[in-house]
Amino acid sequence: MGLYSASGALELIRADPADQLGTDLEDLQYTLVEGPTLEAARTGRTAGDRNLMAVDPDRWPAFTSAARTTSVHSVIALPLRLGAATLGALTGYRTTPCPFAPTS
Repeated sequence: MGLYSASGALELIRADPADQLGTDLEDLQYTLVEGPTLEAARTGRTAGDRNLMAVDPDRWPAFTSAARTTSVHSVIALPLRLGAATLGALTGYRTTPCPFAPTS
């Protein structure tokens, strides 16, 4: 999860991950300055893809290339909003390609 700090910078905040892979991919997005978490936080809109093997590589070129070397196949990043303000984004990863349902 990424949250905006008082200075306006998006900072990585960690919960208790089930494994290291999600944490590694979140760290990677902040290093590369691209990826679904940063896009959702920046735009205030849901970002992600149900199948990273088929995503347009121009969307997040370095992130997509790196993510394709892992067992992650699906990613969804949801903007965290309070009224009109976007506070950050919460991101989930799946190891199987599939659409994310509204209840996911």
